[in-house]
Amino acid sequence: MLSNNKAKSNVEEARLYIMEILDDGERHRRKEIKEKITEMAGKDFTEGVFSGALRKIMRENDSIQIVERGVYKLLVQPTKEGISEEETSFDFEELIISTYDKMKKDINESANKINPLTVTAEQERIISILRNTMSHLNRTMKEIKQEA
Repeated sequence: MLSNNKAKSNVEEARLYIMEILDDGERHRRKEIKEKITEMAGKDFTEGVFSGALRKIMRENDSIQIVERGVYKLLVQPTKEGISEEETSFDFEELIISTYDKMKKDINESANKINPLTVTAEQERIISILRNTMSHLNRTMKEIKQEA
């Protein structure tokens, strides 16, 4: 367990506890993480402190992934001892699926900003390309998910 003198602030302390929880490589729901850090620290962290710590972790650590809404996981690093190739492969698949889901959401949000009544020829060309690309990616992701 974490020693209080390692943390410089409440955000830093919460961040260290969160990392300790995620270090097991399992999936953890946001609510579960908040409950566990409260128990580990023996005190409540405000929502702002907790959110700030989680946001800082996500910004600084590419191996922490949101595997579904409100569910976080530290992806297993292949350099760690005792990790099978199968576990690493499973994590890679989760990373690809998560990355695809984020990209799809971002593209849809961007496309929704276009007014259909004022679409330019260039925008129509780009939309057509995106439609074909997304269709292909959807088929590819279905294959990946079926084999996962």
